[in-house]
Amino acid sequence: MRSKHKPLRRENGISDDAPPPGIEQNNKPEDANSRPPPDPAGLLSKRRVLELVGVSWPTIWHWMEKKKFPPAREIEGRPYWLVSEYEAWLATLPLQKYKWHAGEASE
Repeated sequence: MRSKHKPLRRENGISDDAPPPGIEQNNKPEDANSRPPPDPAGLLSKRRVLELVGVSWPTIWHWMEKKKFPPAREIEGRPYWLVSEYEAWLATLPLQKYKWHAGEASE
């Protein structure tokens, strides 16, 4: 019967528990979805748009359906927006009104 503490060794001296040659035992494979790829030049990722606009994904989706937000482009199954379209949308938003916007000169 095999001992729990001592792995069985093959004739070549490699234990059954050893990783295949060239693979470190402590290395864990990286999850492909753990980090999003960097944004391509001139494009904004979904994550970046959510940060910039400050609303949730369902809100952006609803705005796109109602044509209140530019539509996304699909690249490798992920939504991206053209920076130029995002900036054009931003320019259409109303300005915040302050007292000094009323045209009154403060003396």
